[in-house]
Formats: sequence, structure tokens, C-alpha cells
Amino acid sequence: HIAFLIGLIMMLGQLIGSFFGTHYLLKANPRVIRILIVVMSISMLARYIYSMDFY
Repeated sequence: HIAFLIGLIMMLGQLIGSFFGTHYLLKANPRVIRILIVVMSISMLARYIYSMDFY
């Protein structure tokens, strides 16, 4: 069974998100983008370590 409606909704969300993300990326200061990437990477790593019970 394939859930086409859910797939179409997810595809629409991806298209809208990529459009606005690219629009913001081209207008934003590269330093701000770099800081956001570093902060998000560190937070994802911390969550991964926490979920693996390495604390």
C-alpha cells in the first residue's frame, strides 16, 4: 500500500522549504549562515550522544 497523499504533502513541504531556504541563503550574511551550521551540527551531535547513553 502506497500513501500517495502523504507523499504529495511531504513533496510540497520540501519544495516550499527549499524555495524559502534558498531565498534566505542568497540574502543572508555568510557569517550568520556559518554560525547557524556550526550550532546546528553541535546540537545534532549532542542529541546523538545523549540518545546513545554516552553521558
